[in-house]
Amino acid sequence: MLNQQKRPTNLPLHNFPIESFIGGTYIPEKVCDDLIDYFESHPDRQTQGKVNANPNEDLENLQQERNLVKKSIDMGFDIPSNPEDCEVMNEYFKYLNMGIAEYQHDYPVVKNLERFGTIEGVNIQKYNPGDGFYEWHQERNGWPTASRCLVHMTYLNDVPDGGTNFYFQKLTTPAKKGLTVIWPSDWTHVHQGQVSKTHTKYIVTGWMNYLEAAKFYG
Repeated sequence: MLNQQKRPTNLPLHNFPIESFIGGTYIPEKVCDDLIDYFESHPDRQTQGKVNANPNEDLENLQQERNLVKKSIDMGFDIPSNPEDCEVMNEYFKYLNMGIAEYQHDYPVVKNLERFGTIEGVNIQKYNPGDGFYEWHQERNGWPTASRCLVHMTYLNDVPDGGTNFYFQKLTTPAKKGLTVIWPSDWTHVHQGQVSKTHTKYIVTGWMNYLEAAKFYG
C-alpha cells in the first residue's frame, strides 16, 4: 500500500511499480550539465573503468577480461573525506538526499534500518558508444561489499535504449536526464546496462553503506 502521507520533497517522480523496490526522482538538469562539464574538463582525473576483483588475483592481467564485463571511463570522488570532492558533489548530494527521503516515504521500513551513509565515494562514469556494463551483477556479493545497503544511480543525459535492465523485476529504467534511481544492493536486484551503439552515456553512481558495519568489514 502506498504511503498516503504528504511527500517530503517536491522533486518530480518516476513512478516505478511499488513491488519493484526501485525508486525514482528527477534532479535539476543544471546539476547534470555541471557534472558532465567537470568530468570533461578534468581528463587528468579520468581512469579506465574497473570492476571488483579478488584481492589475490593479478590485477595487471585482468584488464582484458574486465573489458568483457564492463568498459567505461570513470572519475572517482572521495566522499566524505576529500573537501574539494565534497564541494564538487555538493549540489548532487543535496538532491540525492531528497531522493532518499522519497524512497523512505515509499518504503517506510527503510527508516528503521541502522544508520547508513556514503563512505565509498561516488563515481562519474562515461560510456562511449558500444561501451557498457555488459554482465548481470549485483552491488553486494561478499566481504568487500558487505556493508552496502542501497545503490543510487543518476543518468546525466538522455540516451535512447541506454537504461538499466533489472532481471527479476522484468523492467528497464530509462536513461532520462536527471533520473536518479535507488534500489537495494542485494541479488534480488541483479541488473545490467543497456548498451547504446550510437550515443555516449554519462551517469553518477555510488552506494549507501551501513556505517557501523563498514567499520567491521573495512
